[in-house]
Amino acid sequence: MIFEKFAERIYCGCGNRWKRWLNNCHSNQPVLKVVILVENIFRVKVLIIFSYIKQFKKVLVMMPGFKVLTGLGLAIIFLLQPGYILAGESGSSSLNIGIGNYGISLGNSQRFNGIRMNFSDHSVEEVNGINITIWRARNNSQATIRGISVGVIAPQAGRLSGFMLGGIAVGADKCIAGISVAGIAIGSGDDLRGIQVAGLAVGSKNSLSGITFGGIGIGTGGNLTGIGLAGLGTGAQGNIYGLTAALIGVGSGKSISGITMAGVGAGASENIKGLTIAGIGAGAGRNIVGITAGGIGAGAGRNITGITIGGVGVGCGGELRGLTIAGVGVGAPVIEGVTIAGAVVNGKNIQGLTVTLGMMKVSDKGTFGGLSFAGCNWIKGKQSGLTVGLFNYSWLLDGVQIGLINYARNNPKFMRWLPFINWHFD
Repeated sequence: MIFEKFAERIYCGCGNRWKRWLNNCHSNQPVLKVVILVENIFRVKVLIIFSYIKQFKKVLVMMPGFKVLTGLGLAIIFLLQPGYILAGESGSSSLNIGIGNYGISLGNSQRFNGIRMNFSDHSVEEVNGINITIWRARNNSQATIRGISVGVIAPQAGRLSGFMLGGIAVGADKCIAGISVAGIAIGSGDDLRGIQVAGLAVGSKNSLSGITFGGIGIGTGGNLTGIGLAGLGTGAQGNIYGLTAALIGVGSGKSISGITMAGVGAGASENIKGLTIAGIGAGAGRNIVGITAGGIGAGAGRNITGITIGGVGVGCGGELRGLTIAGVGVGAPVIEGVTIAGAVVNGKNIQGLTVTLGMMKVSDKGTFGGLSFAGCNWIKGKQSGLTVGLFNYSWLLDGVQIGLINYARNNPKFMRWLPFINWHFD
């Protein structure tokens, strides 16, 4: 039943010339007419199929995989039929089995659709389908290869798209899009998009996006977007977006956004946003926003906002806001939120809750507001709130001091130095 419907559609889709030819057959059934046609005249069969497809040509040619599917389909037909059409391509050393540039090609055909096998590509223009090579390509920067590209050494072209497999490398002068797998390296002279897996390194001159794994490193001259996993390091001259991890370091010439994990360090010349974990340190030339943890420290040239943890220290050149924890010290001109440090918290303006075994220090003409628990609270400015420590010192007290020794310079002389508790309210 299915074959009868298919044959009926072929018969109805034929041009008038071929319908007249078919009507001269001895049977009035479309199925038998098509069977007679297939069994006796191979060329007519192909033309009938083409005449059937011709009705939809304007739609089909707009589809990205049209040439790939058509070429592969005809290649399968020619492999299954007892008769073949052989032709050598003009201007190239190849033997083609098929119709025009569709079918199977052996050699350096410049334009082909279907299954193509060649020792080494040279000055190829366009291939759609399956392309298999042995040696590296020469002068192939203008070639466009779509479909499946397999190279014992490396698939190489100007543009590669689809599935690429190289024993040593996969390379394109312009762009690569799709799934690329190489024993050593994958490289693109422009953009690299899709899934890339290389034993050593993956790199692109412009942007790199998708899922990328490099045994040693990943690098791009543009932006890195997606998932990037590298054995040693990952770097981008532009921005990094997504999940990035490396055993040694992750670095960006601009900003990092997303989840970043580095065995040693993570750094960006501009901003870091998201979750950042580094074995030694995380740093940004401008701002850090999000959750940041550094085995030794975390720092920013301007502001830090969020949850920040440093094994030794946390510091920034501007404002430090949120929850900050450091094994030794925390420092910034402005500190706001909850700050916990092993030895020292130092700032000009400190607001919130501060806890340290050592000293909480406010520099000259600074301010403190909130609650502080410290071995020593040293405020060379105005205190608004409560300080609790062994020794509390304040130039301008507007609150309460609790400790063994308490000093408030703005109190009357007999109340400046008091044990256990001191107070002053403006």
